[in-house]
Amino acid sequence: MRYPRYVLIALVLAGGLAACAKPTPDKHIASGDRYVEQKKLKEATVEYRSAIQIAPNRGDVRLKLGDTYMQLQEPGQAIREYTRAADLLPDSVDAQIKAGSLLLAAQQYADAKTRAARAVELDPKNVKAQILLGNAMAGLKDVDGAIAEYQQALVLNPEEELAYRNIATLQASEGHMAEAEKTFRRAVEVAPQSIPARMALASFLWAANRAPEAERTLKEALALDPTNGEANRVLGTFYIGSNRIAEAEPYFKAIALNTKTSATALALADYYILAKRHDDARAILKEVALDKDAYTSATLRLAAIDVALGLRNEAQTKLRQILDAHPTEMPARLLLARLLVVDGKRDDALALASSIAKDDPRAAIAADAQGLVGLIHASLDRPEDAIKAFEDVLKRRPRTPLAELSLARLHLMRGEFDRSEAYVRDALSTNPKNPAARAEMVRVLIAKGDLDRAKQELSSLQAEFPNSPKVLALVGAQQLAQNQVPAARATYTRVAQLAPADVDAFSALVRIDLATGRSKDAIHRVEQGLASMPRTGELYTMAAEAYGRTGDAAKTEEWLKKAIELEPTKLKAYTMLGLLYVKQNRLAEAEQNLKETTKRNPASISAGTMLGLLHDAQQRPAEAEQEYKRVLSLDPQAPVAANNLAWIYVASNRNGDEALELAKSAQRSLPDEPNVNDTLGWIYYRHGEYGQAIKHLEASAAKDPKSPVTQYHLGMAYARDGNTDKAREALNKALAANQPFDGIAEARTTLAGLPN
Repeated sequence: MRYPRYVLIALVLAGGLAACAKPTPDKHIASGDRYVEQKKLKEATVEYRSAIQIAPNRGDVRLKLGDTYMQLQEPGQAIREYTRAADLLPDSVDAQIKAGSLLLAAQQYADAKTRAARAVELDPKNVKAQILLGNAMAGLKDVDGAIAEYQQALVLNPEEELAYRNIATLQASEGHMAEAEKTFRRAVEVAPQSIPARMALASFLWAANRAPEAERTLKEALALDPTNGEANRVLGTFYIGSNRIAEAEPYFKAIALNTKTSATALALADYYILAKRHDDARAILKEVALDKDAYTSATLRLAAIDVALGLRNEAQTKLRQILDAHPTEMPARLLLARLLVVDGKRDDALALASSIAKDDPRAAIAADAQGLVGLIHASLDRPEDAIKAFEDVLKRRPRTPLAELSLARLHLMRGEFDRSEAYVRDALSTNPKNPAARAEMVRVLIAKGDLDRAKQELSSLQAEFPNSPKVLALVGAQQLAQNQVPAARATYTRVAQLAPADVDAFSALVRIDLATGRSKDAIHRVEQGLASMPRTGELYTMAAEAYGRTGDAAKTEEWLKKAIELEPTKLKAYTMLGLLYVKQNRLAEAEQNLKETTKRNPASISAGTMLGLLHDAQQRPAEAEQEYKRVLSLDPQAPVAANNLAWIYVASNRNGDEALELAKSAQRSLPDEPNVNDTLGWIYYRHGEYGQAIKHLEASAAKDPKSPVTQYHLGMAYARDGNTDKAREALNKALAANQPFDGIAEARTTLAGLPN
């Protein structure tokens, strides 16, 4: 069909206009508004965002989007939109207040003050703006300025109870408790129907250890509106905090009944979990999990209940279901990592926990993940890596007791008593009553030899926790430090009765038995421990030590092998087994057995390392070197193989740089092992870095002062560093041992050449 020419022109023009037309933001805004009215908030955000893509400078739309994010409880998204809206609408008081309020909540006090000051400038009679300005100044520690702003708000509205509350809070923070109470009560007087005013007074009374008055005030607040969610929540929390958990139930049930949302149902389930009413919690959580938006939160809690009941397989199944649907869900990943640790899959747990902080370094949960990373490294005898992880926790979340006390223990193990004590003091500054921190302080003081202070600190713990096994174990440690052996034995025996699985008490009793010549008692105790306690490398090594003292070589060998197999990073068991084989002159037999083991299990780090040690003992360094290299190809962090290969290199004067890196790696895993520090120190000596050499050789000599080789190495380092007196002292100790060692001639020559 042929169209008239003018019709064709009209069609072309229409098509061109249609192609050039752009969608307007108003259509998306109107659609977003409708979704908000219908409570379809996520759909509303999509529409508002579409409007912003078309008109990015529409501040009014950004305000709407910020409001919607607040209803969705996504303050991180809201603060971005409010701040941008305030920039685009510099004359909007509403925009400035909303942006300032969220900046205040995010502790960005200076920015919040700027927004509040602008709002006050635009509307000097705006009470909200005046109070926001006071809050920002309070955050900036300008107490006088903040009170002045609150007082100005009261000038504008003498019945503004929020201003009274804020003034009272600042008075309390300054220690003016009588004035604070008077001001809190004034807030109630000017606004007798205000629930927040009464709750603020109740919180003040609770903090002042006036619990009956706090309870009465909270009940008065709730009586004003029995359906008020916050009043119910605070009163329920009060009963939980007062250890009256059963009395809290009606208030959490009221919240769930009145609001009927997934969030309040989860809160009620959390109460039941706290009360150990797992069936009640499960019933709620299974129903909540049907809501796709709440599925993850509910299923996480169900998994946590499984963990509490020891149902780890069921918990892992639930967590993997969550991760199949939401692979980046961090709480699920963290809980799964914790379960993997319990199951002994520490390498898998380490990889999973480490990935959390890498994927989102700014996430709040990243600090918890790094804390788990630190605990795993510590359990694997990697103190340097553990220290780095816990220090990272404190960068992300300062004043975290877990990290502070873990760092205190790690530095205590390294003999760094002052650093250890500093971390304990940090923990105590946050909570002076923290029993774990107070106990750690006692350990530090005992290690420092400050027994009077240790006794003083310990006495207060004993008064509060007279039957605590952990406190009693500290008493035993103090008694041993004071050489009160019978008293220590009695104390540790009591600990063992109260806590039969306490490894520290068990080890202390075995060592006391051995030190006092009661070997049969030690063996009997070990046999009981092996039958009843969880199997650990420390337990096996202790058993081997006890059997070794009685001359039972077969049992000694058996338990040392088990210790090495269970915890292949521990050096003590390797050393003890190597000495046993040398003593028995069974090197060829041991070598054959270990070769068979590595043939059946080529990935066995323990067997490969032990085989290298035997080659060393048989003066076959080339074969030892080959075996250590093979072990390190399987596990580059294997500390024993790394140390011994480094020593082979330095002894043969080759591969100096590689030897240094190997020795550093070994020392990171075994910082307190004297042989490792001796190796690293001697390599530094060969590199001409005498200061570093002395540092590590002194650490080695402190742990093993009778070693002539270490004294020789230390003496040579002192001599090259120009410290003649210390060089003479160390070299004399080396030669006084009357034991042959490589370098004895150099030691004599160097000693003779030292200036008087």
